[in-house]
This record gives sequence, C-alpha cells and structure tokens, in this order.
Amino acid sequence: MTGFWLDFPWEGQGGVAGELGRMRRTLDFLANGPSLASEAARTAGVFPLTNVTEDADNFYVYAELPGMDPADINISITGKTLSLSGERKIDPEEGASYHRKERKGGQFNRTITLKTNVDAAKVEANFVHGVLTVVLPKAEEAKPRQIAVKG
Repeated sequence: MTGFWLDFPWEGQGGVAGELGRMRRTLDFLANGPSLASEAARTAGVFPLTNVTEDADNFYVYAELPGMDPADINISITGKTLSLSGERKIDPEEGASYHRKERKGGQFNRTITLKTNVDAAKVEANFVHGVLTVVLPKAEEAKPRQIAVKG
C-alpha cells in the first residue's frame, strides 16, 4: 500500500493543525519509508511540470512529458494563453501485483498565461527525450524597441 497523502492548508501552522500535519508525514514515512510519495503528492494534478523563460524576442516553455507519444500532445495558443493537453497512456500489466504505483496515466490539460501576446503563426514545438519545447515569438508590439533620440 502506498501512502499518497495530499498536503493540507494547515501544514505550516502551529497548535493542533500543525500537529496533524507532522503526524501525517510521520505515518507516511513509517508506512512507506523514504520515498518520492510526498513529492508526488505535492505535485498531484500538476502535469506536466513546466519551466517558462523569456528573452527579448521569445517565450520558451519546457514541459516534461516522459513516455508520451508526440501524436498524443495538443498545443493551442490564444492571445497570450498557451494550452497543453493530451493523454498519457500507461498500459496496465496483466497479472501484476503492484508494490508501488506512482506513475499515473490519463488526460491532462495545462494552461499557461504569458505576460504578452505572441505571434501564433510563428510558434514552434519540438519533442526530444520526453521534453516538449515550445518557442513562442513575442508579438511585434510586445517587443522592446530602440527609440532614436533626435537632437
């Protein structure tokens, strides 16, 4: 049996609420030993994990999608909102008795709001070694411009 506890809003508080949080973590550790279960619980429902960076011309979105087929990934852009969706398929193993089951399959939908609009016609996406990289060129009106000073 795996301990897959969700973090509660009272985790960092003192008194009875804080004690409940500490007791939950202790029970999880005693039941499962040191594991990634608590990290998995913290990120439950947040899939794929992403990094978003930018430079003067582009936004870059990096999404971890291990074991996925690129054909199962959908990307759309509207204004400054990027949507990633799809389905991660994990085939159950016939007759297997799981000792730990942390890999999850199923549909996902992740929406990322960028600071400015992008040029949707120039967006590019690549999928290499389980990492989706989306390059989103900023719309011309969003790019910094040099203004010549006349004198």
